[in-house]
Amino acid sequence: MARLRGAWGLGAHVRALRAAYLGGAGEATATFSRVVHARLDAAEARAADGVDDVGDETDVRLSSLESALDRAELEAAFCEAAAADQSQTLPDPSAVSLEILPAPDERKRDERSANAKETTNSPYAQLDALARVRLRVQAPWPLALVVPARAAEGYGACHA
Repeated sequence: MARLRGAWGLGAHVRALRAAYLGGAGEATATFSRVVHARLDAAEARAADGVDDVGDETDVRLSSLESALDRAELEAAFCEAAAADQSQTLPDPSAVSLEILPAPDERKRDERSANAKETTNSPYAQLDALARVRLRVQAPWPLALVVPARAAEGYGACHA
């Protein structure tokens, strides 16, 4: 157990998970959050402008939100925030990846709601989009045996 805590760095890895999933890195987490929300706000503004030109509000809004959830750009924003992290508690950016879950199928949305546009254009559309972003932190060996990816993903899903 001493080797696990000492040489293998279990404590540091658990602190890194806390910083990544619970925002324990303070300013770095706030910086990443501001970038994500700015991208979603800009997407909503583009959608509002595009509706006048295109006419189909639901399609324009969904397309704009999808463009805001560009995985590579969000990962780059996380790396920049981690590089600026003064607390040194965030995980190494090379061990972090983001997954963007697929958007709900429109037909299922139609089945759940009599008016799909109401769901898509609700004030909660940004929150629904944000809920599709999943953070993944790869544990180094042998910590992956103690804190398996499945456990960390479950922990992350609870706090997303």
